[in-house]
Amino acid sequence: MSFERSFNKPVEEGKEYELDIKETSRRGDGVARIEGFVVFVPQTKPGEHVKVRINSVGPRFAIGSRPVVTWERFLPVPLFFDAYLPKA
Repeated sequence: MSFERSFNKPVEEGKEYELDIKETSRRGDGVARIEGFVVFVPQTKPGEHVKVRINSVGPRFAIGSRPVVTWERFLPVPLFFDAYLPKA
């Protein structure tokens, strides 16, 4: 006989959420909660406020990661490289 709880999970795989890391797991991952549902986020520490993409959702917890940030979003690329282009 199975006594597995079934309830709607407050997170969805592939979506991004902003979370406050509250504690550290035994493995060293940051731990946050969304409506009581545990989300593990590697390479984070308690006290950090991070944007997290959910990679997998299990029956009792989810695993997320920080989205990759590319520097092109922050650098004015055409202005930066104009100085290095040969002049015609």
